[in-house]
Amino acid sequence: MMLKNTSEEAFSIWVTLVASLPKIQPDTNLLYVAVTRAMKILAVNSLVIDIMQRFKDMLQRSRP
Repeated sequence: MMLKNTSEEAFSIWVTLVASLPKIQPDTNLLYVAVTRAMKILAVNSLVIDIMQRFKDMLQRSRP
């Protein structure tokens, strides 16, 4: 599968990151399910992208 742009790349990285977590918070789990279950198109706004980026940054800071 070829990624079309950086937002698709970011989703791919985020999904992989969240899937590797031992336990996911309910709100993160809901977003993960929405992202991974989209049938053809997943339209997200800048707020969702910001939430995903903050989550990724938080995880990176918490890992040694």
